[in-house]
Amino acid sequence: MDSLDIHADVQMVDTVATGLLSSLIIIYPHPQFMEYHSHSYIQISYVTKGQVEFIVGQEHYSADQGEAVFINSNSIHMSQVLENGSSYICFNMKPDLLLSFLSNVVDGHHYVIDFLQHPNISAFTIKPDVPWQKEILNLLKKITQLYTKRDFAYQLNMAAHLLTIWSILIRENREKIQETGKEESIDQIRIKTALQYIDKHYEEKISLEDVAKLLHISREEVCRLFKRTLQTTCFNAICNCRIIKSVELLCFTEKPVGEIAMACGFESFSYYIKRFKERIGCSPTEYRTISKKSNQQID
Repeated sequence: MDSLDIHADVQMVDTVATGLLSSLIIIYPHPQFMEYHSHSYIQISYVTKGQVEFIVGQEHYSADQGEAVFINSNSIHMSQVLENGSSYICFNMKPDLLLSFLSNVVDGHHYVIDFLQHPNISAFTIKPDVPWQKEILNLLKKITQLYTKRDFAYQLNMAAHLLTIWSILIRENREKIQETGKEESIDQIRIKTALQYIDKHYEEKISLEDVAKLLHISREEVCRLFKRTLQTTCFNAICNCRIIKSVELLCFTEKPVGEIAMACGFESFSYYIKRFKERIGCSPTEYRTISKKSNQQID
């Protein structure tokens, strides 16, 4: 095994990941496999064991151990295991603080914006046999090592590696960025808008009427839209978003499970437990315990 490889049992997230560094990147294990969702940050999912398939829009991307899949901002996606026991780690890279830095210091923010918003760049696999992709994989391994060891001033090196990854992604996708993007369908625009709204307001009560008003369509058409594009219901999409948010809090914080349930928009603690078990396969407390048992170790 490579001395910088990422173990399948590495546990990346705890309360240390706070402050400005957490505004650039969040790293956490993703042993469970989620239904369709989207988020404002880009995500690089590194497969630590087995084989995982990521479905982005209508496209399928599979990755074996040691490979990764890039998913762009606001791209609707889900993941599923192709081999029993498979797992992966998410590197969620937030653009907000980076954009502010690039805008105020080096005037490079437009490169990032063009990359994030381009409809032709939704996802792609990252494999070690492609030189620039291998460089990204090696940088992810170095970031993992820095994060787990936490030597003096490790944050500076992590930030430097992150900026390099952004630079590689943009540089190697230059031709796509400069292409005229294909137009999105009305359904794609509407479902993205709905999911972005859910992601922003998941802590609040969200009704079918709220989504219908947002999209300027009937409640019945909202139901058909979710069924047609995501093969699920609007209600399930809201619930799934809340569970994903709660997983992050279970990993990141020591907040009581009941408090996490309320913070993520669940009105009933018992209902949260029920839906969490349905989606994840164990209780929130069990999930937190399993997560903390993993040691932060790299060869």
